[in-house]
Amino acid sequence: MAAQPKITPVPSNAPPFAHEFTKRMRNRKDVAKKPSVRQTQSIPQLLSARFFRNGKLTLEDFLEAAVFTTFPPDQDIAREIAEDILLGREKVARPRLSDKERAVAAAETSKKQTDALKKVMDQIRREQELAKVIKKEKVQAGYEYLQELHKNGDQQLYEAATNYLTDGDIVLRGITSDQELKEISGSQLLDKSGVLTSQDIKNSQTLQVLDDVCNLSNAAEQVAGKALRGDSDVEQEFSDLARRDTTTAARALRHIEEMESLDEKTRESLDKTLQDNLTDLSEAADYAAEMKRVPDNLDRHIQDAPNQYSLSDAAAFADKIKKHTGQDIMDDLLKAYNEQYDNGGHNNVDMRQLSDTVRDNQNWDDLLEKETESTIQDANARSSPSDFLRSAVAQGMGMSAELPTNHTQKEWGKSMQKLADAACDTSPTKTHLRNTVKQLSRMGQVPSKESIQNAGERLGMTEA
Repeated sequence: MAAQPKITPVPSNAPPFAHEFTKRMRNRKDVAKKPSVRQTQSIPQLLSARFFRNGKLTLEDFLEAAVFTTFPPDQDIAREIAEDILLGREKVARPRLSDKERAVAAAETSKKQTDALKKVMDQIRREQELAKVIKKEKVQAGYEYLQELHKNGDQQLYEAATNYLTDGDIVLRGITSDQELKEISGSQLLDKSGVLTSQDIKNSQTLQVLDDVCNLSNAAEQVAGKALRGDSDVEQEFSDLARRDTTTAARALRHIEEMESLDEKTRESLDKTLQDNLTDLSEAADYAAEMKRVPDNLDRHIQDAPNQYSLSDAAAFADKIKKHTGQDIMDDLLKAYNEQYDNGGHNNVDMRQLSDTVRDNQNWDDLLEKETESTIQDANARSSPSDFLRSAVAQGMGMSAELPTNHTQKEWGKSMQKLADAACDTSPTKTHLRNTVKQLSRMGQVPSKESIQNAGERLGMTEA
């Protein structure tokens, strides 16, 4: 009777097989490169990967795992040793035999080995043929189910499922029932958690995974799912979320509105709750980005901005609002910063920000004038006011090229002229005044004749 394979092709046999294989390989004298501990680990890893990919292991998988992880010149030896292990062949000490006895024993051994190998190969072939038949039958069954689904099936289910599976997927996976289609496509939907669209959440109801969506870690998707499911406490959950995180609450509300999962009055109530929890222009901009509309209390956030954000940051929020709603609030922001300049707004404005947020209007002109005067006043608190102002002119001249209109360039030029004249007015010595005039002239901003003359008279320069 032919010998049975000594190893059953299951994952739990991979480690002992790998250990025995590497041990025998190390004992062989004709191996070019002795196997390492890493190979003992690689064989089970390779077999594990195949198991999870194919759902099963075969004897051929064990054989290939041993061969493929072996140094190429030694792969023939590896195949021989792997076959020995699979067939249970061992080298054992035997008593000396006569020539005739050895011949008989050799013949018997050869026959046993041949029978055992044939048994192994037959099993491999059977498994391969079975896999082909199973795959063919599954594909045929999947195709027949798809045809029936197109003709007489649940079209709502088909439309929901094909957001995650193609017709080809349905056929090749061998899906044969509505329930199986729901399970597989629902699993694909849940894999998108964290980036679910409103349509995904709506599809989850059709695919019978809405309860799973309601338990996701993403708060927006969770609340939106509960709204679709009709949970009685969804308004309270939304209110709690709005207090914690207005941006996430806005995303949840967008999902709810797009799905129309609650009545209009309730949706309006949720929107009011969310808007009441917006505390600043940043959150108002996030609201606009999600809802594609501005909050009703946007003006209040604009008025609060000068004491909360730098002008550049506020301008970035304005850009975000304009991008998502089309509404440009930049002029209103400049007006707020201008009106509140003396009440703390000056702390959040400087020349660089004015050059970045330039607008051809009176509020920008006023802010530029106020900031110029503030710079001159700040200079008086410095150890060398003239040097400070000279540096301010140098920086300002570099920003002038970014100004878009003749009017703003003209206003900027006036500002630079004031700073240059003030640099002369604060020069402490005759030599310093001469150097100041020379350096400012090289920058392209020549101090006015009047400022030079006044400074010279102050310093007793008869040649001024």
